[in-house]
Amino acid sequence: MKRILFISVLAVLFLGCSKEDEPEVSSPSEETEQAEAFSLSGKTYAAYGGQGGIYGFEVYDVYYVSRFTSNNNVEQTARKNSPTGEILGAIVNYTYTIDYPKLTITMGSNEVIATFVDEETYRTGSGSNVTEYILQ
Repeated sequence: MKRILFISVLAVLFLGCSKEDEPEVSSPSEETEQAEAFSLSGKTYAAYGGQGGIYGFEVYDVYYVSRFTSNNNVEQTARKNSPTGEILGAIVNYTYTIDYPKLTITMGSNEVIATFVDEETYRTGSGSNVTEYILQ
């Protein structure tokens, strides 16, 4: 009787564990396909940049906005009080390359390297000087 009970318990244990219970792990080829499929064209990201204004006059929040207009062009602006607010200064166009999760924005002879946290967030800078851009 003990032998039948022992065999029954083992059978339940083996049958109770299925391949469906195991976490899915993406293969390197799946990760490569995801990176190749990731496109920034048509997306806009914004980051809070601090406060601006002229001493003695209005103080306002400044947002930095990156609008990816094509597969290699990004339009950057500073905006007043919100990511869709009044444009402060000029609209500046740069080129970029994406090798997800790495984003490189070329500004003349300078390059800004950013890293995507996920598809909705990327960060520039390092240490205590990090700016986080969020998909709008």
